[in-house]
Amino acid sequence: MPKLYFDIQEKIDESFKFKLLKPFGPKIGHIKLNDSFIKKMIDLTDNILNDDERENFGKHLAGRIREEPRIPTKLLKEEGVHQLICNFQNQYINSIFPQGMHMGGKYRQVKTDIVSAWIVSQYENEYNPPHWHDSCIISSVMYLKIPELIPRNIPYKEKSDGNIDFINNACTPHAALEDPIKSFAPEVGDMFIFPSRLIHCVHPFLGPGERRSVSVNGFHLIKMDE
Repeated sequence: MPKLYFDIQEKIDESFKFKLLKPFGPKIGHIKLNDSFIKKMIDLTDNILNDDERENFGKHLAGRIREEPRIPTKLLKEEGVHQLICNFQNQYINSIFPQGMHMGGKYRQVKTDIVSAWIVSQYENEYNPPHWHDSCIISSVMYLKIPELIPRNIPYKEKSDGNIDFINNACTPHAALEDPIKSFAPEVGDMFIFPSRLIHCVHPFLGPGERRSVSVNGFHLIKMDE
């Protein structure tokens, strides 16, 4: 009679070659920003948050957050960060389509650009419910300030305050053989790039400090070989 249950540590014989293929599903890019870029973005966002005439972008957003001012594309160019952010998006696209292959053909050029950018200046008890971004293809978030959080100290519960969760579907992980939720506790300098259709959310937190991030929506165009 065949075994129905196997020990979790059991492995197949080494004469069988096994590897896990991951051709499907949303890919999340992760970048560690350097100190000079972080400082430049903090200075840029400080100036916007201190501007009495800043444009509140929140009416277009899902966040239950008071301060979500728009970052004009012109300002990103003037501060010399627009092209660098496009380069980040470029790197993400090229990592998804290795060796320049896309849809069965070879491409020789990728162009990315920014659709919109805004600050998320989040404070205690504010949060972002599950949502996705439309009118774009690529979304990203970079973290500039992370406050010291006051722990809730709830027994038997994992710490998730201030985390960002990415949610791929509504399946149960054991039935679908995949975990539908990936949670990150971001640090200053973390940047995540992901498909704009990927559902994500941000948990509230306790504590007096500011959790500041910048979100960027973009798109890409691929030029195929003739």
